Amino acid sequence: MAEITARVLPPAAWPQLAGLPLAERPLNPACSLVLVVERDGQILAHLALLTLVHAEGLYIVEAERGNPGVSRALLGLLASQLIAQGIPEVLSQAETPEAAAMFEAIGGAKIPGEAYVIPVQPPTPES
Repeated sequence: MAEITARVLPPAAWPQLAGLPLAERPLNPACSLVLVVERDGQILAHLALLTLVHAEGLYIVEAERGNPGVSRALLGLLASQLIAQGIPEVLSQAETPEAAAMFEAIGGAKIPGEAYVIPVQPPTPES
């Protein structure tokens, strides 16, 4: 049996993901790495590593929810800070339907599945 290899798939080779679940995800080559495991050129497994900023803790006082001026001011400041730092995308979680609607209205794309925080640990040696 041929050897299994693991590598970073360059963006020019991302069309090789056609028909695989990752091909359906909105990946930006400026802040994504695609990791693949292959045998004889066939992708056996894949995972995207996203180097994104995570915006957390969206809150608007109840009396101002639905006020477009408040959300516009907050999102405008967010955008200006990200642009100033050269950051093309931000990841956030919508904890309410109103937050989801706000994110979708500015072009946010929903990511399927559940979110996890995974601690990074060194690989264990093979036995």
